[in-house]
Amino acid sequence: MIIMFKQNWILFGSVSFLLLVLMLSQSDFLKPIVINDSNELNTSNIEHPILMPTEDNNVNIYSIVSNIHSRDYQSQYGPLVKSLQGSSIPIHFKLDANNHLVITKSIKQFIEYFLSANAEESIDLITNRIEEIIRLQLPEPAQSEALNVVAQYLDYKHALIQVESQLSDDMTVQQDKHNYQSMFQYRRELRQNNLSTAVYSAFFEEEDQRDEYTAKLIEVKRDHSINPEEKATLLLAAESLLPENERHLLEQGRIKQDIRNEVAKALEQGATEADIYEIRSQAYDHDTVIRFSEADKKKQLWNDRYQEYTIKKMVILNSEGLSENDKASEITTLRKDHFTSQEQIRINTLDRMSGLN
Repeated sequence: MIIMFKQNWILFGSVSFLLLVLMLSQSDFLKPIVINDSNELNTSNIEHPILMPTEDNNVNIYSIVSNIHSRDYQSQYGPLVKSLQGSSIPIHFKLDANNHLVITKSIKQFIEYFLSANAEESIDLITNRIEEIIRLQLPEPAQSEALNVVAQYLDYKHALIQVESQLSDDMTVQQDKHNYQSMFQYRRELRQNNLSTAVYSAFFEEEDQRDEYTAKLIEVKRDHSINPEEKATLLLAAESLLPENERHLLEQGRIKQDIRNEVAKALEQGATEADIYEIRSQAYDHDTVIRFSEADKKKQLWNDRYQEYTIKKMVILNSEGLSENDKASEITTLRKDHFTSQEQIRINTLDRMSGLN
């Protein structure tokens, strides 16, 4: 099945958007979409079309989606290799209103799907399979642009193999920060030199940002010349190397940890439920704060039950008139009276941790 959508100016919030769906016969499943002058498509025999509207900065985008299952794959180069049997080819291309290719990470996933079989068939045959699908799926100029992306990516992969081999020969594998930094740097430069700016940005930019962050963490944590406070400052500054969304997640995580610490301190000082609500409201919405409050109450009830159980257990253990067997029997009964069978598993762990066994 090949499905194509045209994005309206506002997705998800718009009243409607134009859905373009095409079902080809099984023998023609690799052929590109053909739209007639009236933009009407043959929608007969369509089974569960997948709707995947996209939003790309006020640009009309067409999406060509065709996850072809291996059992339906037909090619002049023969069936898929054994390791790919039972899987689906992840085909998802985006085109703009002028049929130019929009570079996305899904193209890399499509190429890597076939490259994963490099131990079972030659790179030349793999390349032929990739190019065959592109020629049958995409109109010009997207077709030529996609073929160019494939050529860039394969050149990069070939160069990567050579560089990794050289690094393996030149660098001693050891726990040294310079090894990590060198590997990340060589790979990033290799990507930037072999791929266009658009391809690099879509395929690897965020990954390289994470690698740079990781290298910085390793460097800071292994630097014994700086004190813990300086390390904490440098580690915090290193987060600027991450993609924006990940920086935001880390920041939110810190805020929530600070809230937890503040709540714990406030509870120790006898804060009221209203006080705790105000503290948590700094980071959470009303419904979340209420859920925390309910969890607090459940936790307090549990603590009260466990404390009562602990006091009674200590009385039994300190009873000189009971034999060891009698004490064990009484404690077993005590647990059954206070806790469910599932809770008793937790009690065994808590008793071992507290030395009450």
